[in-house]
Amino acid sequence: RPLAGMSVMASEQTSRGAPGRGSLLAGSTDTGEDGSFHLRFAPAEDPDATYYTVKCWLEGSVQEVLDVTAGREDLVFVVPPIAPVTLGVVSATTGAPLPSVRLAWRDLGSRAHAEMYSGLAVPTTSTGAIALQLPVGSIDLDVSPPGHATTTVRSRRVPEGGLSEPLQVELQVD
Repeated sequence: RPLAGMSVMASEQTSRGAPGRGSLLAGSTDTGEDGSFHLRFAPAEDPDATYYTVKCWLEGSVQEVLDVTAGREDLVFVVPPIAPVTLGVVSATTGAPLPSVRLAWRDLGSRAHAEMYSGLAVPTTSTGAIALQLPVGSIDLDVSPPGHATTTVRSRRVPEGGLSEPLQVELQVD
């Protein structure tokens, strides 16, 4: 079924097959009531040799298509269902809750990471908890406290109803 209100962004790629980066933002919009969207780009120097990465996201799901050319009209995103997940983040050494972390996740088999708040530090509760909406299925989850190494939780299965218990992640911060 069509989804209204999804964010859609296009960024210019540095070369064919190379994902676009946010610093080369070409355009952004939201999907309409019927799920459709229209992006307008500034004219490219060579429209036949200019490619874009187009991403769409809604809550915990992101989809990405590479090598999109201007004028393409058949682009369709299929968004998987999402489910609630509570993440608990603590220091591996002391067990103390961490005040904030950076988060990114991806569906297994996908190159696209969804970064909550564009990679900014996400605040946690006093117990180190973060309430998320993540795609149903198997995902890799990257968690890192600001200024420290990333811990990857690999092949975590998110069931349709979400996780009944918080997913605990211990991070090296000391």
